[in-house]
Amino acid sequence: MASLDLNNELKASTRLPGYWMISEIAVVIGRSEQFVLNAISGYRTPSGRQVPPRLAAWKAGVPWYVPHDDALSYISEYVSSLQIVAFRLKRHNQGYKVHSLTSSTSL
Repeated sequence: MASLDLNNELKASTRLPGYWMISEIAVVIGRSEQFVLNAISGYRTPSGRQVPPRLAAWKAGVPWYVPHDDALSYISEYVSSLQIVAFRLKRHNQGYKVHSLTSSTSL
């Protein structure tokens, strides 16, 4: 897996030094701007549960700005959660294969 150097590659692209725009965060994590806005404002799930905000941001005119450290922390947490999900899926799939091989060989 290629390393992602967020400090050097993306810091220069912000309009306000020391802050990230939500569009930049969305590009890095590969999700929509609405997904990042939901992290800023919180949202209600279809089952009615309220999910609290997970990201601090300031609105200056039209764009939202997220402090650099908070943006990197959010991106890191998002990537970590994806790695955990991938690990669980891999472990589940391996368990399924082992189970199916065991049941077929015992017949």
